[in-house]
Amino acid sequence: MACDLESAQPHRNKVCYELIKSIASPDVHTIIVHLKRPYSPFVATFFSMASEAYSVMPAHLLAKYHDLNDVPYNVIPVGTGPFIVVSNEGGKIRFVANRRYWRGPPRLHEIDFEWLRDDASLVRELAAHRVDLYLESAQSLEPELHGISGTTIYLYPFTRFSDIGFNLGRPPLRDIRVRRALAYATDRTALIDRVSRGVNLPADTDQPRGSWAHADGIRSNPYDPYRAVLLLNEAGWKRGTDGIRRKQGAPLRLVMVGELGSATALAAETEIAREWRAVGVQLRIKNYPSALLYATKSGGGIQQNGRFDVTFEQWGNGVDPDDSQLFDCDQAPPAGWNIYFYCDRALDAAEERATTDYSIATRKRDYAAVQRILAADLPIVPVWFVQRQDIANIDLRGYRPANAVSPLWNSWEWQM
Repeated sequence: MACDLESAQPHRNKVCYELIKSIASPDVHTIIVHLKRPYSPFVATFFSMASEAYSVMPAHLLAKYHDLNDVPYNVIPVGTGPFIVVSNEGGKIRFVANRRYWRGPPRLHEIDFEWLRDDASLVRELAAHRVDLYLESAQSLEPELHGISGTTIYLYPFTRFSDIGFNLGRPPLRDIRVRRALAYATDRTALIDRVSRGVNLPADTDQPRGSWAHADGIRSNPYDPYRAVLLLNEAGWKRGTDGIRRKQGAPLRLVMVGELGSATALAAETEIAREWRAVGVQLRIKNYPSALLYATKSGGGIQQNGRFDVTFEQWGNGVDPDDSQLFDCDQAPPAGWNIYFYCDRALDAAEERATTDYSIATRKRDYAAVQRILAADLPIVPVWFVQRQDIANIDLRGYRPANAVSPLWNSWEWQM
């Protein structure tokens, strides 16, 4: 998720350009960044890959615009990378080699990037060798992928987790007993085995187990449908003759939203609906194109506007563990991505310390506190950390995927 210019409002967004007081350029090879306040993830964010990507914007192209949210630059950006965007329309982006790239000319002359409507279409295109690289292939289609001749499968852990997110603006889900019951009713081990075919990795918090920020011993609400039933009874949701729970005559019916066209998301949602139905909760699945699901609030985004009860979603961190825009009280849309409308002042305090102290040991303690609070309050239920499957034409050489943000970091070295 790149920095959103819509949300760069004074005193609202805490992680994007609002942090920057000024940028000076004393010569053509140097920039000096002055921040308004300490922000410990900044170096990792500014100089490496991160979920919030800062760009050095070209003043000669953009200074004349008052609003940068709708300018030609957003369709055909200008940068210093190994490839130049020459066209971007109809879901297709054409990149040509930047012969002036500072590391030297790329070895490929051109890369064409295209969005297809669903995972099944991508598999067919790959099998027909009309696609050379299928990024983050659907784990649920893993058996079919291994049968495609002339390809190489790259399997590697990634700092992106899938979770079940709760909209705490909806009355039934404000009750922690209901959220905890739904967590106990979800067999996350079975989801990894059945849906991801054993590819993805267990998640007990919002931080991957290989990260220095991960805290051990966090209560993760293991699968226990009997405890789920007890909690729902305690919360006043009684089972009716049709098997659906009701409270004061209202049925416990929830709508789960996710990404349309994702075979893995749909398979996971279907399993979750079956598991929740077993404890008396009716779940309806309603998926949307990713452009609408994740759109900004002003752009009608489903998540940003809270048009859901529950969401099956993904979040990708960068090389720094900061994901405070998901959970801080002041990060409700459009300022951030707290689409759960969750607020806990103790969590805010821990996040503030973690993002303003430059000591790894201190930050680790604060992130442990964040993980304990999230496990107790359950605005989200972490399901798994992604282990990515990228599939490439066997003739593609030099592809070396990274474990954060993007596997495309070394595209100047690719050869065919």
